[in-house]
Amino acid sequence: MPASATLETEKALADAWGLTMKDLAEVRRQRLRKDYHWVLENSTVMYTPEGIAALRDWGIVPQARALENAGEVPIAQVGVLTVSRVPANPRMILAVDSNGLFYRIRVSANRNFKRGMQFQLPPDSQPDALGLYQFKGRLPRFYGRW
Repeated sequence: MPASATLETEKALADAWGLTMKDLAEVRRQRLRKDYHWVLENSTVMYTPEGIAALRDWGIVPQARALENAGEVPIAQVGVLTVSRVPANPRMILAVDSNGLFYRIRVSANRNFKRGMQFQLPPDSQPDALGLYQFKGRLPRFYGRW
């Protein structure tokens, strides 16, 4: 087990990634292994570097590139976005534009989005404080189809 200096608390990760602790705990219970991905120290859940990497690989947390690019490019210049990942967070999708920049999009439900689907956000869309764009309009009616 790694030294406690490399461990991160669940609350710190949830705050840094803009997630609720409840959502992060649900993912931990469903996908992560105790004593490998996370450990319990003094009634506090601590994530190991392997656990953080697993969350990033599954798209639970935003990629570093998405946070760096949030707010840099106006959405009017982006054009068509393509769904690159549908994370376990039921209110978010990750999309990429033709330049390879990642965007985090908040949706009301991501269950019918499929990797590779294309869509366009309104030109006046701006990211919020967390770097999330709001998807306005109709969602896909069927899985993978508009």
